[in-house]
Amino acid sequence: MYNEVGEKLKELLKLEREPVAIKWTVEIPKNIPKKSKSRFCTKLDKASQGEIFYSSVDEEECMGGIRYSDMKDKKELPINMQSGGFLVPAGVYKNIPAVQRSWKNNMAIEAGIFNTIIFSPLSKADFEPNIIFMVCNQNMQCYYFMPMHMIQDPMV
Repeated sequence: MYNEVGEKLKELLKLEREPVAIKWTVEIPKNIPKKSKSRFCTKLDKASQGEIFYSSVDEEECMGGIRYSDMKDKKELPINMQSGGFLVPAGVYKNIPAVQRSWKNNMAIEAGIFNTIIFSPLSKADFEPNIIFMVCNQNMQCYYFMPMHMIQDPMV
Protein backbone atom coordinates (compact mmCIF):
# COMPACT_ATOMS: atom_id res chain seq x y z
CA MET A 1 0.00 0.00 0.00
CA TYR A 2 2.73 2.46 0.97
CA ASN A 3 5.44 0.79 -1.09
CA GLU A 4 5.69 3.63 -3.57
CA VAL A 5 5.59 6.32 -0.87
CA GLY A 6 8.34 4.59 1.12
CA GLU A 7 10.58 4.16 -1.90
CA LYS A 8 9.99 7.76 -3.05
CA LEU A 9 10.78 9.22 0.40
CA LYS A 10 13.95 7.12 0.59
CA GLU A 11 15.01 8.30 -2.87
CA LEU A 12 14.08 11.99 -2.50
CA LEU A 13 15.63 12.38 0.95
CA LYS A 14 18.56 10.08 0.13
CA LEU A 15 17.84 8.07 3.26
CA GLU A 16 20.25 5.31 4.16
CA ARG A 17 17.57 3.49 6.16
CA GLU A 18 14.03 2.56 5.35
CA PRO A 19 11.34 4.93 6.74
CA VAL A 20 9.37 3.15 9.48
CA ALA A 21 5.57 3.07 9.59
CA ILE A 22 4.18 3.10 13.14
CA LYS A 23 0.57 2.49 14.11
CA TRP A 24 -1.04 2.39 17.55
CA THR A 25 -3.87 -0.17 17.73
CA VAL A 26 -6.52 -1.40 20.14
CA GLU A 27 -6.53 -4.96 18.83
CA ILE A 28 -3.75 -7.49 18.50
CA PRO A 29 -2.90 -7.51 14.79
CA LYS A 30 -3.49 -10.71 12.84
CA ASN A 31 -0.69 -12.23 10.77
CA ILE A 32 1.96 -9.96 12.32
CA PRO A 33 4.46 -11.51 14.75
CA LYS A 34 4.92 -10.21 18.27
CA LYS A 35 8.38 -8.79 19.03
CA SER A 36 10.28 -10.10 22.02
CA LYS A 37 11.31 -7.69 24.78
CA SER A 38 13.53 -4.88 23.52
CA ARG A 39 13.99 -1.14 23.71
CA PHE A 40 11.81 1.18 21.62
CA CYS A 41 14.88 2.44 19.70
CA THR A 42 15.82 -1.16 18.90
CA LYS A 43 12.32 -1.74 17.55
CA LEU A 44 12.70 1.28 15.26
CA ASP A 45 16.07 0.00 14.11
CA LYS A 46 14.74 -3.51 13.38
CA ALA A 47 11.80 -2.11 11.40
CA SER A 48 14.13 0.17 9.41
CA GLN A 49 16.06 -3.00 8.46
CA GLY A 50 12.96 -4.74 7.10
CA GLU A 51 11.24 -6.45 10.04
CA ILE A 52 7.46 -6.22 10.55
CA PHE A 53 6.11 -6.86 14.06
CA TYR A 54 3.98 -5.53 16.89
CA SER A 55 4.62 -5.03 20.58
CA SER A 56 2.78 -4.04 23.72
CA VAL A 57 3.91 -2.34 26.90
CA ASP A 58 4.99 -5.79 28.16
CA GLU A 59 7.63 -6.03 25.43
CA GLU A 60 9.13 -2.60 26.17
CA GLU A 61 12.42 -2.63 28.12
CA CYS A 62 13.01 1.13 28.10
CA MET A 63 11.15 3.50 30.39
CA GLY A 64 11.72 6.26 27.83
CA GLY A 65 10.02 4.10 25.20
CA ILE A 66 7.09 3.54 27.53
CA ARG A 67 6.89 7.23 28.37
CA TYR A 68 7.09 8.56 24.82
CA SER A 69 4.85 5.91 23.25
CA ASP A 70 2.12 6.59 25.85
CA MET A 71 1.53 2.89 26.36
CA LYS A 72 1.41 3.42 30.12
CA ASP A 73 0.05 6.20 32.31
CA LYS A 74 2.93 8.55 33.08
CA LYS A 75 1.82 8.70 36.73
CA GLU A 76 2.77 5.02 37.05
CA LEU A 77 6.36 5.72 36.00
CA PRO A 78 9.22 6.56 38.39
CA ILE A 79 9.41 10.24 39.37
CA ASN A 80 12.58 10.83 37.29
CA MET A 81 10.63 9.68 34.21
CA GLN A 82 7.66 11.89 35.07
CA SER A 83 9.83 14.95 35.61
CA GLY A 84 12.30 14.36 32.79
CA GLY A 85 15.11 14.19 35.33
CA PHE A 86 16.59 11.19 33.53
CA LEU A 87 17.47 13.48 30.61
CA VAL A 88 19.67 15.82 32.68
CA PRO A 89 22.55 13.39 33.46
CA ALA A 90 22.47 12.27 29.83
CA GLY A 91 23.26 15.86 28.83
CA VAL A 92 20.08 16.34 26.82
CA TYR A 93 18.94 19.22 29.08
CA LYS A 94 20.66 21.46 31.60
CA ASN A 95 18.03 21.00 34.32
CA ILE A 96 14.52 19.71 35.02
CA PRO A 97 12.80 23.11 34.49
CA ALA A 98 14.29 23.16 30.97
CA VAL A 99 12.84 19.69 30.32
CA GLN A 100 9.45 20.80 31.63
CA ARG A 101 9.45 23.89 29.39
CA SER A 102 10.22 21.79 26.33
CA TRP A 103 7.40 19.36 27.18
CA LYS A 104 4.85 22.11 27.85
CA ASN A 105 3.15 22.04 24.44
CA ASN A 106 3.86 18.42 23.51
CA MET A 107 0.84 16.60 22.19
CA ALA A 108 0.47 13.06 23.44
CA ILE A 109 -1.86 10.12 23.09
CA GLU A 110 -3.91 9.52 26.19
CA ALA A 111 -2.35 6.56 28.00
CA GLY A 112 -4.30 3.33 28.08
CA ILE A 113 -6.26 3.85 24.86
CA PHE A 114 -4.06 1.60 22.72
CA ASN A 115 -2.79 -1.90 23.51
CA THR A 116 -0.22 -2.46 20.80
CA ILE A 117 2.08 -0.68 18.37
CA ILE A 118 2.80 -2.05 14.89
CA PHE A 119 6.22 -1.38 13.36
CA SER A 120 6.97 -1.92 9.66
CA PRO A 121 9.21 -0.58 6.93
CA LEU A 122 6.99 1.97 5.18
CA SER A 123 7.47 0.22 1.85
CA LYS A 124 6.00 -2.99 3.33
CA ALA A 125 3.20 -1.46 5.42
CA ASP A 126 -0.25 -2.81 4.60
CA PHE A 127 -1.84 -0.37 7.08
CA GLU A 128 -2.17 3.39 7.31
CA PRO A 129 0.55 4.55 9.71
CA ASN A 130 -0.08 7.13 12.41
CA ILE A 131 3.54 8.24 12.18
CA ILE A 132 6.46 7.73 9.84
CA PHE A 133 9.87 7.63 11.52
CA MET A 134 12.94 8.54 9.47
CA VAL A 135 16.61 8.72 10.35
CA CYS A 136 18.45 11.50 8.56
CA ASN A 137 22.05 12.62 8.66
CA GLN A 138 23.03 15.98 10.14
CA ASN A 139 23.05 17.71 6.74
CA MET A 140 19.41 16.93 6.02
CA GLN A 141 16.45 18.93 7.15
CA CYS A 142 13.64 16.50 7.83
CA TYR A 143 11.44 15.45 10.70
CA TYR A 144 12.29 12.37 12.71
CA PHE A 145 8.62 11.67 13.35
CA MET A 146 6.24 12.77 10.62
CA PRO A 147 2.47 12.46 11.16
CA MET A 148 0.71 11.03 8.13
CA HIS A 149 -1.45 14.12 7.68
CA MET A 150 1.72 16.13 6.95
CA ILE A 151 2.46 14.03 3.87
CA GLN A 152 0.04 15.41 1.31
CA ASP A 153 1.53 14.10 -1.90
CA PRO A 154 5.10 12.81 -1.70
CA MET A 155 4.96 11.83 -5.38
CA VAL A 156 5.10 15.48 -6.53
